Amino acid sequence: MTEHIRGIVAGFLKELKKKKNNKDELFDLIQDVIDPKTKQHIKGVSLKKNQMVFYVDSSVWGYQLNLLKPNILKRLKEQKDYHITNIFIKVQSR
Repeated sequence: MTEHIRGIVAGFLKELKKKKNNKDELFDLIQDVIDPKTKQHIKGVSLKKNQMVFYVDSSVWGYQLNLLKPNILKRLKEQKDYHITNIFIKVQSR
């Protein structure tokens, strides 16, 4: 029984690590599209289904990132391995 649970936990952790690597890889792909000043205000990135969510520290930087959405999506669509269809920007409270 405990071996079965270990197998489930190990599989879950492997999938979790794979998702993190995908997120990091996607963020690396768009580094040259986002200017350094804007990058400083991105507090996190998540993937939900075929959507990428950016968390920023203020609405001003959310708007700035929103202006870059077409370029970011274009870059992501050039990559055949990923099927990101939309980008959302959320402001995180301090």
